[in-house]
Amino acid sequence: KAALTNGINLFTGSGFSKLPYNGVSLPDASELEEELCDRYGINKKYKGNLEKICNLINIKSKSDLQGYLRKKFTVNGYNSLYDVINKINIKSYITTNIDNLIQCVFSNSTRYYLHDVVSLGASKNEAAAVTYIPLHGDVNNIDSNLYFGEAELSTVANDNADLFEAMRGCLKKHPTVFLGYGFHDNSVMVF
Repeated sequence: KAALTNGINLFTGSGFSKLPYNGVSLPDASELEEELCDRYGINKKYKGNLEKICNLINIKSKSDLQGYLRKKFTVNGYNSLYDVINKINIKSYITTNIDNLIQCVFSNSTRYYLHDVVSLGASKNEAAAVTYIPLHGDVNNIDSNLYFGEAELSTVANDNADLFEAMRGCLKKHPTVFLGYGFHDNSVMVF
């Protein structure tokens, strides 16, 4: 309770983004696997391994997959239950999600704004700034690679070394609450 008052890091994974908006929710891994297998003609024997499916697609259609993921994970609204986030003293928001859900939530905040370390660099520790660290990419940043494939995920910590360093710094400063994150990402777990 004291940490929620004094300040925490919020670290989210795909389960965090599952609250529906207007009856629609973002897909989880199993739903996305099904869609990708159908769309790209991938053998369904790979179901259960999203990283492998994306790896197979990246071999032939990486740019198409990137565009599909950007479109699929760009939201225009959100479930109002997410507004509870504004009641928590958040110091940083770290995520392996690529969606823009949190940007939508913070765009309506009167308490905070997201300080994107990718485009703006380190924060000057302003009280209203929540450091935003999108470890696996961000649909709102057209220059950002969206990391889903096996090969990509094995290099994400090197490719985005500055983000992982920023994450480490945040994790050392404040307690961290993990929401919807399954601890399957080796590049995060080594830190």
